[in-house]
This record gives sequence, C-alpha cells and structure tokens, in this order.
Amino acid sequence: MPGRRRSVLLRTAPLLLAAVVGALVMDGDFVYDDGSAIVDNPVVNGAIPWWEAFVRDFWGRPASHGFTTWRPLMPVVWAQVWAWWPNDPLPYRILSAALHVLAVASCMRFAYRVEPSEAWVASVGALFAVHPLNSEAVSAIVAQADMLSFALVLVACTI
Repeated sequence: MPGRRRSVLLRTAPLLLAAVVGALVMDGDFVYDDGSAIVDNPVVNGAIPWWEAFVRDFWGRPASHGFTTWRPLMPVVWAQVWAWWPNDPLPYRILSAALHVLAVASCMRFAYRVEPSEAWVASVGALFAVHPLNSEAVSAIVAQADMLSFALVLVACTI
C-alpha cells in the first residue's frame, strides 16, 4: 500500500498546488483588462445576444472596430456566469482556479506521454502549477482564454 499512496500523492500534489495558487487570489476584484473584457463587454453583460461573440472581438467590439483578438468561447462562458452572478468577480476567480487545475492536469498528461514516470510527471506538474509565469494567468480573469487554449492544445497533442 505505501507504493499506491506514493502514486496517489505524486498525481494529486501538483493539482492541489494549482488549486492553492488559484485560491490565493479568490478575494480579488476585477483588475486591469477584466473590466473591459467582462463588465463593459456587451456580449458578457447581456446587452446583446451571446452568439454575437462569434462576430465580435474578445472585448465585445464589432468587426468595424477592427479585430485585435478573436476568442469567442470565453465571452460565451463569461456571459453564462454573468447571468447568474452579475458584476461579482468571485465566480470568475473560481473559474480561473479550475482552469489552472485543468491546465496542470493537461500538462501532466502530456508529460506522461513524453516520459511515463510518476516522478517526472509530478515534477513537471508542480513546476507548472507554481511557476511565476502563470501568476497573471491565474490572477487576471482575462487570461482565462490563455489557460483554456493551453489546456486544449496539450490535450490535442496528447491525443
């Protein structure tokens, strides 16, 4: 049983680290670009229908404004969150933490395909979970699109 306990610990410790990193910013407010991407975004705040996310940029601006970014999935998800908890940053922060855990899990799964060693996978996952480069991705809600993209790319590469 000690070997099994070690295995479970190695697989879950990086995910718990990722959750802790997300929990550290739970009490935050909307910061920097979050206001533009969420509070002022007509797709998110319900001023226009959610499907408009597919013909507008990430910030909810029409195509006539010129596209700087086109990532329709996150504004659609944010619109659903807004419908239940308008103007409350906490659900978005919980989503950031969940996406960070998903990205770490995807990273670990990919690492396992590269080198099927539990110690290797735990090391890669732990490093990714606490690496400073990910601090903005967890603390700035607007970076959820980046975490989701990273996780999906890793899933695709693993497949």
